[in-house]
Amino acid sequence: MLKKFWDWILDSIRIDEDIALHEIRIFWIVVLVPFGFIFWLFFSLTQDLILDGLYNPHVSSESLASFINYYAFPITLLTIPVTLAVMINRFHSSKQKAKSNRLVEQNNMANNFYNHYKYFIEHCEAINARFASREITVKPEVLYKKMFPHSSINKNVNEVDISIIDEAFKSYVSNFYNFIKHEKNVGLNGVFTEMNEYSEPTEGLKLFF
Repeated sequence: MLKKFWDWILDSIRIDEDIALHEIRIFWIVVLVPFGFIFWLFFSLTQDLILDGLYNPHVSSESLASFINYYAFPITLLTIPVTLAVMINRFHSSKQKAKSNRLVEQNNMANNFYNHYKYFIEHCEAINARFASREITVKPEVLYKKMFPHSSINKNVNEVDISIIDEAFKSYVSNFYNFIKHEKNVGLNGVFTEMNEYSEPTEGLKLFF
């Protein structure tokens, strides 16, 4: 029960930037509660003035001076709900502005990611066209993920991951040593024979790392 009451209090003072100002509960609390207290003061003072015979409802300079004299304190209090309402409005506008800035930033980040990916694909297609006679094929979707593993629509990271260079170098060194080992086993003539035998079915070099 206590937890529900506490949750109700937190929900009452929460300023939600996704809804209109007049739908926020705390806005009406800071306006109506002080106004209710001020109305009670006006009502109490008026009752006392009537009982003391000092209440004069007629409009005159004397009654106006008496009104200002007796009701100066509650009139001054009228500035409190107005000030609090302005504060809530400022807080609400500030949260809406902050959310708008976050949405703009996310939108720009997503656009930057797609533009970067688009230019990367165009670059890969240019490489494929340039080396088409050498049967080289670059798969941009796989290569991009390898080169920019941390890049996404929520986080645009355009720096190449250095690990891809290390992995490629280790792969090339491993293939080189395997070639030397194989050449020692079958001889150089055997290697050329194998290359001639498997040159026709070759589908090309797949550069997707």
